[in-house]
Amino acid sequence: MAIKREELIRLLREDPTLVEELRVLLLTKELLELPARTNERLNQLANILQELMNIVRQILDTLNAVARQTQENARQIAALIEQGRRHNEQIAALIEQGRRHDEQIAALIEQGREHDRRLAELTEQVRRNGQQIEALIEQGRRHDEQIAALIEQGREHDRRLAELTEQVRRNGQQIEALIEQGRRHDEQIAALIEQGREHDRRLAELT
Repeated sequence: MAIKREELIRLLREDPTLVEELRVLLLTKELLELPARTNERLNQLANILQELMNIVRQILDTLNAVARQTQENARQIAALIEQGRRHNEQIAALIEQGRRHDEQIAALIEQGREHDRRLAELTEQVRRNGQQIEALIEQGRRHDEQIAALIEQGREHDRRLAELTEQVRRNGQQIEALIEQGRRHDEQIAALIEQGREHDRRLAELT
């Protein structure tokens, strides 16, 4: 005998055990175990989600650290760029300084060559001056000898003048002649003495 739909619904409402028996009949073992398995999967999913949240937190922490490091790197890069710019300016200044040094060194080398040439000329001049000074010294030595001879000659003249004076005393005419001769001798001797003094002055200048 077939049971109508309305009667089946009424029986199920009146007998809850019948509902459970009907569920066993209608559902497979897998479907019956599905809520428990679903709860287990939900728990696993919750655990996975928790792990994912932990991983996300770690990723966020890492990203924050990376962001901070990136900012620090950016600051350091900016500082390095500024330092590089200053280095470029300093290198350019050093290059310009080196160019000026090259020019100055070249000028000093040319100046040194000119000094070498002038020193060679001065050396030759000093050598010639040395020869001239030696000649003047020899000339002065001869002058000393000549002056000494003239002084000795003057002394001899004085001696002879004394003799002549005595002779002039004895002979008036001869004395007058001898006095005149003696006067001339005095003038010559004075000129020679003055010449000797001039020689001494020149020799002092040369030495």
